[in-house]
Amino acid sequence: MEIDNNNKEQFNIPSDYFKSFDDRLFTELKFQELFPNKVDVFTVPENYFEDVSLKIIEQNKPQGKLISYDFKMFAKAFVALAAVVVLLFYVINPVGTPEDFDSLSVSSIESYLIDQDQLPYYFSDEDLSNIEDNTSIFDQQLDSEEVIYDYIDQDIIETSWTADQ
Repeated sequence: MEIDNNNKEQFNIPSDYFKSFDDRLFTELKFQELFPNKVDVFTVPENYFEDVSLKIIEQNKPQGKLISYDFKMFAKAFVALAAVVVLLFYVINPVGTPEDFDSLSVSSIESYLIDQDQLPYYFSDEDLSNIEDNTSIFDQQLDSEEVIYDYIDQDIIETSWTADQ
């Protein structure tokens, strides 16, 4: 067997190590004299190992399942709910359903005419006096639905014509 020659220089020290060792040692001793309250950082606090085991046990308690809610899920549900509400609103109360003439009462037609302040344009003074005397003009001239529809159509046409000018 051959001896490994590379191991000869394995335990070398620097050439001036022991010459400067005294200086370094005295410097360290003086430092300790100047600052005697140096704390040993490698000491373990009292009751450390007793407290640590309790803390570890407390931290490792099983927790319940964490349920995370996705914002996209809530947004989709909200949009779907809004669509259902709008759909139900239009199914229950459809927009633009034509009303029958039967649903109009005589009082609503009279109030429409009075609100428009256009009675003198459509009726003569005699007709107005008949209305005031409780003699209904509707019995004499406006018996049919067509006459009332014509009157309302004429009123709409004249109103739009005056608005255009």
